[in-house]
Amino acid sequence: MINQEVALSDNENFYKGFTINQLFEKLLDFDKYDIENIAKEEVSIHRIFTLSGNDAEDDYYGLKETVNNLIRNQKKIYTSLIEKEIKKTNHNISYLDSNKNEIDEETYQEYFNFKKLLTKELKVKNNKEKELKNQYFKAGMSTKDFDIKNEAQLLKEVDSAVSEKYGFKYAYRLFKMIDEVEINGKGDINLVRENFFNRILKNANFSQSKHEKKQEINYSETVFYRLVHSHQYVGCMKLFFTKLIDIESKLIDEVEEDSEELQRHLDNVEEYMAEQRLTQEEEFYDQDIYFDVERMLYDQQAQEYMTDEEWEERYLELLSY
Repeated sequence: MINQEVALSDNENFYKGFTINQLFEKLLDFDKYDIENIAKEEVSIHRIFTLSGNDAEDDYYGLKETVNNLIRNQKKIYTSLIEKEIKKTNHNISYLDSNKNEIDEETYQEYFNFKKLLTKELKVKNNKEKELKNQYFKAGMSTKDFDIKNEAQLLKEVDSAVSEKYGFKYAYRLFKMIDEVEINGKGDINLVRENFFNRILKNANFSQSKHEKKQEINYSETVFYRLVHSHQYVGCMKLFFTKLIDIESKLIDEVEEDSEELQRHLDNVEEYMAEQRLTQEEEFYDQDIYFDVERMLYDQQAQEYMTDEEWEERYLELLSY
């Protein structure tokens, strides 16, 4: 797969380069746009959403972030393997901004840390506002003066701050291979996708098993809690990922256990649960409040905004390289 990406055409002297996230998406054959489309479809037809009485857009963000958090729990395993192969080769790394201007590594790291910290600060502030608004609502007091922002509004605020400070909206790492990757044998990409599917469902099963099934659905809860408390989480995620990667595994119980991966998942769950206690009874987006994971390299004209989860992945990749 890497060799296919770095292959030069007859009319090119140099390959344009690629990001780790691009290779990850090609490996599993989906991207953020597929996730968004499926999330919109599910919110429009699934009874746990259509009967909620909630704003469909809020449930859409909630489902999208829930899915992306599951992906994030597994993604690092696969991106680390991709980077491991790349490191064996003769390659170089460029750091580019959203205007496709090259920047130095120090500027990239400073920008990335600034964006991550600001995003987290704004989310903490927003969560506190949600908690206070919920308290006012329960006490029968007016809540009209509370300004609760959704994910898109928060990201726009972060983008504005980044643009003001650095003069660009985002930055990314671009890898260029000098030589082909030497490989022994040929892998089966369908088995890779099946393995990913299995890991996702094991994560979902683990999360759901930690919650007792409630007889009545509390539609005021976040999407994640609504699903796990009604024990529809595993079924919903199985349906979602079957559509997303176009594969339905029959080997759920045969996936080899990975103790390091399991502990990493447990740590992610604990971090998520701690953050979500602040907004347990509010409508929200995902299990990690979506560090709600979107692609590292944007098209120059794209108007989409990168999710928190994607910034988290980029940050982890930077630290691990």
